[in-house]
Amino acid sequence: YDLETTIASLVIAVVASAFALYVVSRLTPNLTNLAAAAVTMGIGIASMHYTGMAAMNVAPQPSYSTLLVVASITVAIAASGLALALGFRLRSDATANDIAMR
Repeated sequence: YDLETTIASLVIAVVASAFALYVVSRLTPNLTNLAAAAVTMGIGIASMHYTGMAAMNVAPQPSYSTLLVVASITVAIAASGLALALGFRLRSDATANDIAMR
């Protein structure tokens, strides 16, 4: 592994997650905030993944299918959106208490 590229991968993940968590922690969650955070976090996850893969010193070099890359980014954004929406929802004490009771 290339150390500098691996560290860059880590920094991408931390910055994207920090932004998304900042948005989720806001007092007035709305669909616009959720969408912005989901796209940012999803792209951050995909960027971290592909940067981390670029850090590997392997032969032959990996090759990528454009369709699969786009699909993986789409899945990362969708999963981020679902996770952040759950975070918004669980911020409510009533919801958290309801889940704890089950």
